[in-house]
Amino acid sequence: DAFSIPIRLAARNSPGEQDMLIYAITDRSDLGGRVAISNYSEITIPDKCIWGDPATDDFMEFYETEFRPRWADAGFAAWTTEWAGAAGSCSPCSGTAISDADLEALGFEGGLEEHFLTRLHVRYTPDTATQDLMLYASGLTESKVTSFADDNPMNRECIEVCGGEPSEDQGADDSDGSGSGDPAGEAAPESTPSDADSSKRSGCSTVGGGSLVAMWLGGLAVGLRRRRDG
Repeated sequence: DAFSIPIRLAARNSPGEQDMLIYAITDRSDLGGRVAISNYSEITIPDKCIWGDPATDDFMEFYETEFRPRWADAGFAAWTTEWAGAAGSCSPCSGTAISDADLEALGFEGGLEEHFLTRLHVRYTPDTATQDLMLYASGLTESKVTSFADDNPMNRECIEVCGGEPSEDQGADDSDGSGSGDPAGEAAPESTPSDADSSKRSGCSTVGGGSLVAMWLGGLAVGLRRRRDG
C-alpha cells in the first residue's frame, strides 16, 4: 500500500524548519512491515554508543548535533527511521508498550501480534518541502531501534562513546607491549564472543526509543487498516 501526507501548504506558512513524527501501523507481513518515504532522502543516525550523562547533559541537544549535519548534507529535507518493530521485537524496548485498545483506537483491524509499528522523523523547510510525503509499506519486518547508552562506568566497559572515541577500558595494552596480559608472557586462553562479550554486555543499559519520543512535541499517527477478505 502507498499513501501520501500533505505538507506543502503548512510548510509555506511556517516561519522556518518543521519536524514531523509519523507513527504508521501496518500488518506484520510481507505486504506491510516497515514504512518508508519514497520521495525524500533517508539519513542514518549513528547509535548504539554512549551519548552522555543524563544528570549533567541534555539528550535533546546531543541528538540535534547528530541529526542536523546529516539533514543539511541531504539538502535540508530528509527523514530517518527512529523505531520499527512488532510486539516483543524491540531491544531495548521503550517504557510504554502499545496495547490492543491503542491499536483499535487507531483503526487497526488486527491483534497485538499482527501489527508492525514504524516511527519516522521528518524535517524540512518551506523552501525544501517541494512535494507531499509519499509513503509505502516496504515488506521488511526486522526490527530497528535507535538507542543510546548513558555514560557510566559499567557501560564504558563495553560500549564506545558516540563519535568514535573508545572507552577507557577498550583496547588497553599491557605495559611491556608484548600483547599478552599475562606477566609471565604466556598466551592467554582464547575466549569466544559468547563467553567474553556477552558477560561484559549483559550489564549495559541503554536509552532506547522511549527517550527519542520525548524529544519532539508533536507527531502524526497514521493507521493503515487491514483489508478484510471479500
